[in-house]
Amino acid sequence: MKIIFFISLFLILIPFFFYPLIIFLLNIVFPRKIKDDKIKMKKISFLIPAYNEEKVIGQKIENIKKVSAHYPFEMIVVSDGSTDGTEEIAKLKGAKVLRIDRGGKIKALKRGLKESEGDIIAITDADTELPENIILKCMEYMEYKKAGCVGCGYRFKGEKSGRNIFKRIEDIIRTLEGKLGITLSYDGTFFMAKKELFEDFENLPDEIQEDFYIPLKSLSKGFKNFYLKDIYVYNLQKTKDEFRRRIRIFTRAFFTLSVAPKLNLTLKIALFCHKILRYFLIIPLILLYISSFWLNKFIFIFFTLIFIYSLTPLPFSNSLRIYLSSLIASIPAFFNFLKGKKFKYWNV
Repeated sequence: MKIIFFISLFLILIPFFFYPLIIFLLNIVFPRKIKDDKIKMKKISFLIPAYNEEKVIGQKIENIKKVSAHYPFEMIVVSDGSTDGTEEIAKLKGAKVLRIDRGGKIKALKRGLKESEGDIIAITDADTELPENIILKCMEYMEYKKAGCVGCGYRFKGEKSGRNIFKRIEDIIRTLEGKLGITLSYDGTFFMAKKELFEDFENLPDEIQEDFYIPLKSLSKGFKNFYLKDIYVYNLQKTKDEFRRRIRIFTRAFFTLSVAPKLNLTLKIALFCHKILRYFLIIPLILLYISSFWLNKFIFIFFTLIFIYSLTPLPFSNSLRIYLSSLIASIPAFFNFLKGKKFKYWNV
């Protein structure tokens, strides 16, 4: 049991301590110096998949107009079978509107890509507000020849410190990866990518995560992925069922990994430490808890008290509860993947 305890503890510490420490040290030893030519990008194509977003789509389009005034751009709203006034409002606000039968986000993006004219694709949700300086900051990177993708974190509108402590840890890790040019994934709320990275997108299954696959595609082709520090987009609507949302996200992540492009050894290690190990972290966590019972009763009691604390309304308990529930969600998500259960829709 002692061996199981320490192996489990080591596996848990990899994504939260050892991996962040290694990339932090790499940033010190190899500080980022972008030595690359800049190229003039012709146009930004904003792709906005939308399903019944009449309450926010008008505000979204006006938001894009405001933050993108310095660059040529187009707005393409792809209605995923909307039954409200989403399409009419989008047209009145000046966006190009396309419609598909209800098929999910990836299907909507595929349709929008066919009509896009820009050499940079910006994917953003209808219920996401972009800060005023975000496009300028993104383009500082995207105009480099070697830049593939750039993105940032997100917060819910009105929050001051982010969603929870674990989300802030994720932002720190992505920032460190971004300084090395190896950000592995983004939040689907907003990110930018060179259009050439979508060359095989039409042939991919509709169950993948575009904010995971495209960054991996970028890295596989030798591009660099960046992450904006201390810049956030804002979600205007909170998810009603976070646990169900995590199951969907993890299931789609497993489908994405099944078709992921080939990476070099260094990036494979980063992918394992940052993403894959986290998806299966519930296993060493359970083993750690069980083995602690035989190793040391005080440690076992301590872990038990942490779990009980997560169920209380005390400070930080909500962050802990959300993260524990997300770890548990990985179990049904993995079985969904094995059974081939698909989540095409991103907003159910």
